[in-house]
Amino acid sequence: MYPKNIRLSKLKSWNQKKFLLSTAITIGIVYPANVISKPLINPKLNENNKSFITKAVEKTGSSVVTIETQKYVKKRQFPSDSQIFLDPYFERFFGLDLPRDNQPSIEQSQGSGFIFADGLVMTNAHVVSGSDMVIVGLTNGKKLKGKVIGQDFFTDIALIKIEGKGPWPKANLGDSTKIKVGDWAIAVGNPFGLENTVTLGIISNLKRNVTQLGI
Repeated sequence: MYPKNIRLSKLKSWNQKKFLLSTAITIGIVYPANVISKPLINPKLNENNKSFITKAVEKTGSSVVTIETQKYVKKRQFPSDSQIFLDPYFERFFGLDLPRDNQPSIEQSQGSGFIFADGLVMTNAHVVSGSDMVIVGLTNGKKLKGKVIGQDFFTDIALIKIEGKGPWPKANLGDSTKIKVGDWAIAVGNPFGLENTVTLGIISNLKRNVTQLGI
């Protein structure tokens, strides 16, 4: 048996150690939380904080245009003495929707392009192929007529001349011989008419033959 005063002294000492330990644990939890809650970066952005993507879009975004095309398609005609083809029962039986007039139908398509020289737009050849009318939409809302002056279906590239006077926002053409696998690739376009849509990727391969993909 220990004397009563020794037991009280040990109990007091244990309580002090327990208090110091719990205090240390509490401080260890709360203090990092206070540090983490502080912003590590100034939320106010300036020119030096902008990413290379933002800078590229600001530099070239205004040169990106929308390409709208119209193509007139003649309707299939039948001899005037072939009235059976115009019989509603014939159409219903075969599920046909035959034309009742000689007016051509209009097929519309849309794509993107960019101005790289005074009044010259580069776009995809498949966008303007066979079109009877081309409209170029600028980022400022203006729409101008365009004329296809060249197409290369192997590279799927076409050139359009804008019918109007500039000045035009232009994007400089790069040097494809300097591209390396793994380089960043930024695409700015107007898919479905959504202006200045930006996507980011990388150059995955060079000089690849599209026939490898069955195209």
